[in-house]
Parts: sequence; C-alpha cells; structure tokens
Amino acid sequence: LAICKIGPDGSLLACSYLGKDAVKNIEGISVDGAGDVYVTGATRDPDFPTAGVPFQPAYGPDREAGGITYEGNGFLTVIAADFKSLRYSTFVGAECSMQDKNAYGGFHASAVAPDGSVIAAGSWHSAGFPTRNAFQGSYSGGPLEPPYAASDAVLCRFVPRSAAKEQ
Repeated sequence: LAICKIGPDGSLLACSYLGKDAVKNIEGISVDGAGDVYVTGATRDPDFPTAGVPFQPAYGPDREAGGITYEGNGFLTVIAADFKSLRYSTFVGAECSMQDKNAYGGFHASAVAPDGSVIAAGSWHSAGFPTRNAFQGSYSGGPLEPPYAASDAVLCRFVPRSAAKEQ
C-alpha cells in the first residue's frame, strides 16, 4: 500500500509504501498538529514494521475453527511528517477477519485527540481483540453464514510511545 501527502496546490509532497501485499486495508488516517500521519487498518503480514515501544510487537496468530480461518491483526502506525521514518507502529489483537467470508475486520477509522492520544474504531470477527478498562469486555459475535455479520464493534485509545520517550 502507498500513503501520500499532497499539497494544497495538488503537488506531491511525500509518498511511501507501508507493509507488503498482506496489508489488507488502510481505512483510518489522521494528521496531528506537527504533521505526523496516523494510519490504522488490518494486515496479515507477520513482518509488518513495528516501531517505538509497540503495544503488541509481534503478529497475533491466525486460528482455524469450524472450517473458518480467523486471520489478521489490526495495526496503528505513526509516520513522521517528513515521511522518512516511523515514530510508532504496533499490531493490535488477532483474528480480526474471516478468510473467504467477505468479513474484513480491523480498524476502520482513527482520530488524534487533543491530548495526543489516538482513538481507533473498527470491527472484530473473533474474541482476539484485547480489552482493558472495557465497557463490554467479551466478544458477543454473530452469525457465521450470510451476510457474515459475525463481528463486534471495537473502540480503543492509544498513547503512542517512541523509544526515546521511554529512556
């Protein structure tokens, strides 16, 4: 996937690839006051880049159950304003989508809050979403047959931490 920054006059200011062909989607994108770009979505790539002090540094495993493969992780990535480095990047959860069921989970929207935290919202198709301080702490699910609505909405707040801030 490619992420580009375009100026008000239509000029290309910066453009970068992110991940491999196993990145399913980028659906949430926000920019903070410093110009850093916050990207959320879903990936099946165990080698998706992580940076800073990731909440989840490794890909959460896929799982097969009842003839269905539950796959993919959500991700949150912060790209520096000049597009030359990642300030932060993490996997989130596991099993967000259902293979061959037209059921794509992960994060679908994001916003940067005034305090610098990131709000990400999306959907999950299994109990593979990590909950903490949750209003609803367990997966409710849904039908596994058409229209493949077996998902719960998810909402989370992150405070991305760079390695430099941890020292």
